[in-house]
Amino acid sequence: MKGYQKALQRHQIKFNKKLLAHVDFTLDSVLKALEQWLKLRPEIDAILSISDRSAAQIIHHLKAKKINVPRKIRVVGFGNEFVAEMLDPKLTTFDTHTRVIGEEASRLIIEQMISGDRSISTKLVPGKMIIRDSA
Repeated sequence: MKGYQKALQRHQIKFNKKLLAHVDFTLDSVLKALEQWLKLRPEIDAILSISDRSAAQIIHHLKAKKINVPRKIRVVGFGNEFVAEMLDPKLTTFDTHTRVIGEEASRLIIEQMISGDRSISTKLVPGKMIIRDSA
């Protein structure tokens, strides 16, 4: 959310809470948000989803409504889950490198167990945008 707000500020775009939806990851919740967005004027031209699963549901629903992805509405997911490459169009997504995060977390825990040092440490694992056909 902070990143979204910073990007809006950087580009001098006013925050519009109607463009933001909190979903519980159920299909009903995702589709309810999508239907609200599709009613907005001016029309939306992109959706950034918090998960690849939700993004896949959005693409499926848009295609069922004969809305072209990415020509009419671009869709971006988050997580780089296996479904991202199986979709048509293939999903643009942000790869969080979950495997690397798990490895680093395990390494930090093991180091703490061995050393006895219980201080909190931080390790940044940068993600990567994977550009595919949906955006």
